[in-house]
Amino acid sequence: MGPKNIKVYVGAVLVCVALIIIGLWLRRRAQSKYTYNDIKTGTGPPETDAYSNIVSCQSEYNTKNATATTNAERNTLLNTFNECVRSNVTVYVDTKCKWINTDATSANSATAGEQTIFNQYQTDINSIQGAYADLFTRTSDPAATVILNAALKADLTGATRRYVSLICTGYFKSNVNGVVSDPSTTFSGWTVKTAGAGTTAPTTYSFWAGTTGKITQAVVDTWAAKAASYTLNATDDFVVGAPLTTTSTYNANSTITNPAGGFYLNWEVSRDNGPGTYISQM
Repeated sequence: MGPKNIKVYVGAVLVCVALIIIGLWLRRRAQSKYTYNDIKTGTGPPETDAYSNIVSCQSEYNTKNATATTNAERNTLLNTFNECVRSNVTVYVDTKCKWINTDATSANSATAGEQTIFNQYQTDINSIQGAYADLFTRTSDPAATVILNAALKADLTGATRRYVSLICTGYFKSNVNGVVSDPSTTFSGWTVKTAGAGTTAPTTYSFWAGTTGKITQAVVDTWAAKAASYTLNATDDFVVGAPLTTTSTYNANSTITNPAGGFYLNWEVSRDNGPGTYISQM
């Protein structure tokens, strides 16, 4: 079971979760993890190869755009340029860390350390799924199942962030408006706190299902009131969809500051932090 293809088994019921967290992170250019500045200043491959290819994308666009005569032609050229850059960045990221899209197993020539990280990732996923099992087995309403799947996917973000931060060094480094930051230490410190680990909530970024060890309807309802479905647009950026509840504050500001200015919206926070996630991180 790889990080891009996770299936949740609850009792005898197979619940398919569209977990595309890794794929989405990979293409969130506003938070590009292996940053363009790293590509530009690199002194050897794959940085130099990626930079050369991106410069070629720009040169071809400039040359053809100079002789374009219609807006339709210019728009087509711009789309081609964007795709050229995006495909080269994707190849660059895959080259930097193949474990984004490949299981870190012995069959794939992973080291013992990489296999340990991958196995822990699977253990974390199983723990989170187990916390949701009771609600999934008792829920027959399709609308409620949609909300549960969304909540589970959001909570799995923590496990995926820890996995990637440990196995792909530097992946989470960002450069927003010239401010470089790397939350890898926070992400790699995420953990699953079970009911037996104590009766109080954790004080650091974690998954905690409470003293019962189960995700309850109450915490899911509270989370859903600020959550929404989301999609990707043609440039692979997140686009908000429909709110998950009729009385929702999904599009209101959260209390978490956005480095690009203002605050993250509630639905953005809920997308990456499920009802069992403590000390939300963006």
